[in-house]
Amino acid sequence: MVKESLSQVTIYGYERMIYHILTLDDALKEMKKIMNEVNEIMNLPSLAIVRLLLNNFHWDANVLTERFYEDSSALFRRLNIVNPYSQTSSPLSPSDNPLTSNSLQISDTVLCKTCCNYYPKYQTYNLQCQHTFCMDCWRRYLEKKIVQDNCGKTLSCPSRCNYLIEDDKVLDLIDNDEARQKFKRLIIEIFVQNYRKTKFCPGRDCENIIKVSSSNCGAQLISCTDCKTNFCFACTEVWHDPIQCTLLKKWEKKCQDESETCHWLEVNTKNCPKCHTAIEKN
Repeated sequence: MVKESLSQVTIYGYERMIYHILTLDDALKEMKKIMNEVNEIMNLPSLAIVRLLLNNFHWDANVLTERFYEDSSALFRRLNIVNPYSQTSSPLSPSDNPLTSNSLQISDTVLCKTCCNYYPKYQTYNLQCQHTFCMDCWRRYLEKKIVQDNCGKTLSCPSRCNYLIEDDKVLDLIDNDEARQKFKRLIIEIFVQNYRKTKFCPGRDCENIIKVSSSNCGAQLISCTDCKTNFCFACTEVWHDPIQCTLLKKWEKKCQDESETCHWLEVNTKNCPKCHTAIEKN
């Protein structure tokens, strides 16, 4: 059950906000809920594309749908996202059309385009592009992209075409628990970074996510019920009432600059034995 709390203190009279403490799985459910609600309106063929679009609009469904219906083609061009309504496979790897390809030697056997072995159809998988691969090749490809390449924003067909793999299908295809958890973490990190209503708890070794009820909440005192960390939601620093976040950043920069100056003086100067003035070692 998602934990609900009310911020105890605000700075400069901001309205106190209700916030929820989410686990990684809770955040994944929240993502899917927003994506499905948006896609009921936009009716796109891929939820992965819906996630990409929402990331560009800070997960503001109203702004996204407004821009989409103004000119969807211009929207996809501007965001450098392949338009799913005009999507075609890459000419570098033509699709496996049984009428034009020899990939189907027998009605129940399919050639994997990676390992070049034949498998029963039920041991293979393909996207709408019809590029077919065996399950083992799919797993190796996805696990490499996730574990070694830290790829979570988009995962496309191994044939270098533009078709994207749905998040749920990625989790179905891979059986390595480390890769599954890392993929969840990667897509949730992107979600939290882009969604103005969410922040990771800055507590040590804490993976909780804080979601407030409004994106215009200002500086609110958030208290994580698990790690007991108290922090400001706006800047995720230790609670700093009554100082504003901007002043706190300026103060931290000033302290850092002074610390670097003192370090330079210590390394590059020596005090005069008579008047004790710092003299540069030259």
